[in-house]
Amino acid sequence: KNKIYIHNRFPSYEHLMAFWNLIEEATSRMVRVTSGQKSLSTSTSTESPMNRPTKLLPIDELFLFLN
Repeated sequence: KNKIYIHNRFPSYEHLMAFWNLIEEATSRMVRVTSGQKSLSTSTSTESPMNRPTKLLPIDELFLFLN
């Protein structure tokens, strides 16, 4: 249980999952901000950094963000 706190500051796995359950529904409406946005207006590519799918699940992205 201490490993959970060390990695993301949640006191327990249950706290982490309670937080995730609160925000999970909103992940489909999240806006990603990338360094590619600067060149977005000059890009002619059909796949921009804004609409490119991610390789990670949203919960994995959250875990990386918290670390």
